[in-house]
Amino acid sequence: HQMTVTHKDGNRMQPVATDAIPIGVGERYDVIVDCTNPGVWSLAVSQLQNRNATVVRGVVRYQGETGPDPASTLVPTNLSSGQLMSYAQLASYWPSAHPITTSPDRTYPVALAVQPGPGGGTWTINNEAWPNVTPTDVSYGDIVQFDLTTSTPSPNHVHPMHMHGHFVQLMGTAGGTTHPPMMDTILIMPAGTPGDTWSCQWIADNPGTWLYHCHDMHHMMRGMMTVVSYDGDFDGDLIADAVDKEPTLSIPVAMISDNADEFRIGNSGEL
Repeated sequence: HQMTVTHKDGNRMQPVATDAIPIGVGERYDVIVDCTNPGVWSLAVSQLQNRNATVVRGVVRYQGETGPDPASTLVPTNLSSGQLMSYAQLASYWPSAHPITTSPDRTYPVALAVQPGPGGGTWTINNEAWPNVTPTDVSYGDIVQFDLTTSTPSPNHVHPMHMHGHFVQLMGTAGGTTHPPMMDTILIMPAGTPGDTWSCQWIADNPGTWLYHCHDMHHMMRGMMTVVSYDGDFDGDLIADAVDKEPTLSIPVAMISDNADEFRIGNSGEL
């Protein structure tokens, strides 16, 4: 069977038929499978670095089929040598409210690297490791571009780069400038291989202070994490956008602590 991809990270895509899908940590795909080939089949997963070995599998059995399960080590042809879906094939089902532009308000490099050392080394973004990072500053309404590159080599150094609080629009795909696919996680492949460089644009429409990090927990633990921080006071209520709970209204919004102990007699609660 083939799979037809319909959604990436919950965002609807124009349908793409494929044999296999590369999925980084934190990525999500919705697919449709037309069950028109009766039998007993393996739904198998391999590592990105080795498509010739099954690491986990399920069994798809058509009603009425009595044959044995496929061997647990079977590697389906679709998995080992079939068409592997590429981001380049993706296009948003709906036209973008903010098409890709050649003149974003801010452009930032996102250079991924590793510095060898104890415990697996130090993993960096723009030569900085968490928590000693320089916030990426944006203002409400900005069109922001990230240019992602990596110098980390094969075979194991893939980086699913995950954005909190926003979706990004991937550039250089079948969606062009009007239907760029929206996602919150971009899988960056090892340096020197296809998919090791991508650019994206996103709209700064959710003020606050947000994490941006590699979703490989080992890489994040070792430093590959930074923050996006809003500057300014968009609504003029004297509360900085980075901490404003309602950044588009001039009326300040009071946030009351949910810690009941603060409101017991003799204590004071905070607004």
